[in-house]
Amino acid sequence: MAKIPYLIILTVFLYLPALWAPFEFDDRDRILDNPAIRNLSNIPAFFYSRELMPFGGEIYRPLSDTSFAIEYSVWGNNPRGYHLTNIFIHTINSILLYILLQQIFRSERVSFAASLLFAWHPALTEAVIWIKGREDLIVASFYLLTLLLYRSYGRIGAFKFLPMISFTLALLSKEMAVTIPIILLMFDIYERKGIAVSRYMPYVVITFLYLLVRYLVLGQVAQTEYWGGGILQTLYTMSRVTMYYIKLLIFPVNLCLDYLGYPVSTNFAEPYVILSLSSILLMVASGGYLLWRHHITGFSVIGFFVMLIPVSNIIPLKILLAERFLYLPAIGLAFIYAWAFQGNSWSKWRRSAMVIVMVSFASLTIQREYIWISSSRLWEDTVRKMPYNERGHLNLGSVYLDEGRFKEAIRESTIVLKLNPFDPEAYVNRGLGYASMGKRDEALRDYRQALMINPRLSKAHHNMGNLYLNGGDLSRAIEEFEAEMRINPNKKILYRLYETYLSAGNGEFEKGDYPLAAGYYTKAVKLAKELEEGYINLSLAHFKMGDIDAAIKVYEDLLKVRPDLTLKVKEKISRLRKEQR
Repeated sequence: MAKIPYLIILTVFLYLPALWAPFEFDDRDRILDNPAIRNLSNIPAFFYSRELMPFGGEIYRPLSDTSFAIEYSVWGNNPRGYHLTNIFIHTINSILLYILLQQIFRSERVSFAASLLFAWHPALTEAVIWIKGREDLIVASFYLLTLLLYRSYGRIGAFKFLPMISFTLALLSKEMAVTIPIILLMFDIYERKGIAVSRYMPYVVITFLYLLVRYLVLGQVAQTEYWGGGILQTLYTMSRVTMYYIKLLIFPVNLCLDYLGYPVSTNFAEPYVILSLSSILLMVASGGYLLWRHHITGFSVIGFFVMLIPVSNIIPLKILLAERFLYLPAIGLAFIYAWAFQGNSWSKWRRSAMVIVMVSFASLTIQREYIWISSSRLWEDTVRKMPYNERGHLNLGSVYLDEGRFKEAIRESTIVLKLNPFDPEAYVNRGLGYASMGKRDEALRDYRQALMINPRLSKAHHNMGNLYLNGGDLSRAIEEFEAEMRINPNKKILYRLYETYLSAGNGEFEKGDYPLAAGYYTKAVKLAKELEEGYINLSLAHFKMGDIDAAIKVYEDLLKVRPDLTLKVKEKISRLRKEQR
């Protein structure tokens, strides 16, 4: 255990630049725009309420959501705090792995080297740097803890329920933990502990109960249809994806945030499919034989494939390939490292190989951190490596809009529309780019096109409203803001519409059309009953029309919702009554 402080220092030191990475991609849905995490009282509901779950209730990860809620109460919208937590959990995982390896290999040097390679592995940067990758970190923590507790207490003793508790927490973090019972069985085979069905049944029962609860809460099993139109096509594609995962673990280069656009295989006769399936079958057969012979490499190889099962699209997911899915399977690679480094003597070639790999991993990880700390660099890197990734081009266009690079934003949105002419978000982004450059007609054309594709796209109405408002066309601006309010009522648009009603009313008031002005002011008061200005303007409009009773009633209505204004309002009412006399 003497090397744990060095492991902590080296892991934290390498990932310090990640503290400057901004929120990215799904972080908006999970944190920035997720009202559920803003109130700690919602935490119990994360375990049973689909309405409070992100992404339309497609995923069930209540412990991960709980961690975000707790952090939001501390950090708010400051990404550095979330990154600090991710680095902390990643460091804990490296320590847990170090302890597990030391128990198996009985060598601090070997365990330290293998754990540090895990901690520094470039393919794991997505899970560590991307805040949303938290769920992969947490499930790995409880996964490793379950393995450690099982080896210590799970077979006999009064504390054999401890690994079961840890297993349950792992399941509540992310569904990848369902493979733990298989890994426990493999541990027993490798360590010659004997196979007893009764030993695994509690874990099987917990898994069944978890899957049942998950189904009852989500109301679904699969997230989407099979890739390529069927299970065979998905199998062909996933064989290639699996080999790509292996390549990333061995040669972690050309890393990419989003692999949307990865080609789907539909034919068994494709050379890459045949080669991939043959290679996987050979590795599984070899790993199975070595495991049966109680060799650690067999445990590592089969463990890698087992840990990939939940993300292998046997039950279809919306994501075909993601580097964060490698975080757990990389544990199997750490066992391979430990096996390769072990020996009676720490030979020169072992030292040289370890140094070369460590330096390479550290350099590649730092390179990925440099890319991650800039949103434009991150998405430019993504579309460079996956040029047919329409989501990547769309997100890059959004980043360019935020940075004021409107020509580049229009270019990226146009690329998206070439890839998918029916993407309303791309039309909205391009319209916003045109609007920012003063090209009003082009912007309106794109906003209308977006609404033709998706009439309920509230942001298109919002942007059109702003465009009309800036052009002085208040009546059309009100139409668009009212449409947005019907689709997506929220405080931001409420106050925007309120101010527009007041502006329109003020315009009519200046023209002397007091009845029309009163109509706008009335709408403003009904929309935001707690705001004072609408009442004042409405009362004044009635006064100008000579209806002092109506003007007084407006102030009396104000007092019902704003008793804190009693003195001020009564003074105004008193003045009106004097005018009435």
